[in-house]
Amino acid sequence: MRFYFNYRKHDCLVRDPEGSELPDEAAATDEAIYSARELMASAVRDGRDISDEAFEVVDERQVVLLRVPFRMALRRPKD
Repeated sequence: MRFYFNYRKHDCLVRDPEGSELPDEAAATDEAIYSARELMASAVRDGRDISDEAFEVVDERQVVLLRVPFRMALRRPKD
């Protein structure tokens, strides 16, 4: 299944034109969290706080399946 990771920054939405082929929504959630962590790490190094931004994960019809706030990436994964 193809998932698109649109980037939401306040009222601005940057659409993911390529998307990623992943097996299911759980894998898409994991990918969004991983990507958010990478972006947040870069922002912290630059002295910026982007924890209020988010990924909106959509399907091929551009239906929003889930929203992953970047602050969710700060949580430690459950073992």
